[in-house]
Amino acid sequence: MKQSLLLVFLFCTLAAFSQSSGSINGKMIDSEYSNEPLAFANVVVKGTGKIAYSDMEGLYNINNLKPGKYILEFSFVGYKTHALTVEVIPNETTKVDVKMHANTPTTNKVAFTNTTIDENTTALN
Repeated sequence: MKQSLLLVFLFCTLAAFSQSSGSINGKMIDSEYSNEPLAFANVVVKGTGKIAYSDMEGLYNINNLKPGKYILEFSFVGYKTHALTVEVIPNETTKVDVKMHANTPTTNKVAFTNTTIDENTTALN
């Protein structure tokens, strides 16, 4: 009886360890201006509902992720959204640093026309 209880205990312990989670952390920086940290930028783990925000030093942390591959989407106002596939390994922290690039405004051609009004023109009713 003691041996069977010991086996059950060991089996439950192994099952608990096999379902261990991992985490992802890193830093978001601005590649355009001296690699300054981006505070309050967004990191979304697609398909999980998990969102993280970078702190004042551009650091973010996402905990309790099941092992596997995830798509991380990094975004910040005025910057291009950046997506990466990352693999989470049980009981490990995966480090992902990201350099964000500013959105370059697109310019469309604008045509200006000059219209003059003759002083003798009367308004139409």
